[in-house]
This record gives sequence, C-alpha cells and structure tokens, in this order.
Amino acid sequence: MPKKFTKPRPNIVEAEMDITPMIDCTFLLLIFFLVSSRIDATAVLQLPQAKRASAVVVQQSVVLTVVKGSGEKPQVYKGDGESAESLITGASQADVESAVTEYVDELTSRNSQVKYVLIKAEAGVKHRDVSSIAKAASAVEAVQELYVGVLESSK
Repeated sequence: MPKKFTKPRPNIVEAEMDITPMIDCTFLLLIFFLVSSRIDATAVLQLPQAKRASAVVVQQSVVLTVVKGSGEKPQVYKGDGESAESLITGASQADVESAVTEYVDELTSRNSQVKYVLIKAEAGVKHRDVSSIAKAASAVEAVQELYVGVLESSK
C-alpha cells in the first residue's frame, strides 16, 4: 500500500474580538443623550380627579389638620382649622406623635361613637410627615378606619 502524503495542519490561532470601539460608541451615545436631554424638575404634574370617594361622618371622627410649618416639621392642629390654641406642640417629632396618640385616645374613650380618624393635610406637606401622624393616630385600638384628605393651600 502506498504511503499517503499528508500536509501538516496549520496551527489555529484563537481570534479575540476587540470590543473597545463598541464600548466607546456606547459611552459617547450615553453622554450625548445625557447632555442633550432636558430634565424639568419643576414641572407641575396634573393628577386625575378621584372617581370614587366615601363620605366621612365628622361627628364620628377625630379630625386632625396638618399644615406645612416654617421649618422641616409640619404643624399639627386638633380639629378642623388652624387656631393657635389647638396646635399640638412638642420638642421633637416623637413628642408630637405621642400627643396625637393621646388626643385620639382621649376623644375615642370619651365618646364611643367616635371610631374614625380624618387627617386633613395641606398640599405642600410631605408624605412621610402625614404617614407618621397617621401611624400615631391609628395606634389607638378604638380607631376603625383612617381617612386622609388633601387641602388646597390657602396661602
């Protein structure tokens, strides 16, 4: 049998793909879109009107009014309105929250008909502040439901 002559195979070199130009293009596009886009943080967001709402019987509710204070803390008033004698004061936010809990507990224990809490918050009050007042008010066991309303700013 004749001997076959085979040509030696060339060494195969693994080819590496250089993705550096693709990364450069990606970063250039990212920078372009960041620089050319307009971000308007002061844009007014128009929320849709509520389609459903339930009526709250005020005679069966503890009413708290929360308005934007002069500093970081909001001002919390007992009842509906902003009279100076109904202002709940405290050295810290925890003191105000405990005073809210005491006020709600006092009204619910005095009148067995009172089982709701209605928080009227001014439009400029932060959600975290309303939430902390709501948490303090709902700590009373007699409270069955909690309602939050947003007041239009009168200023």
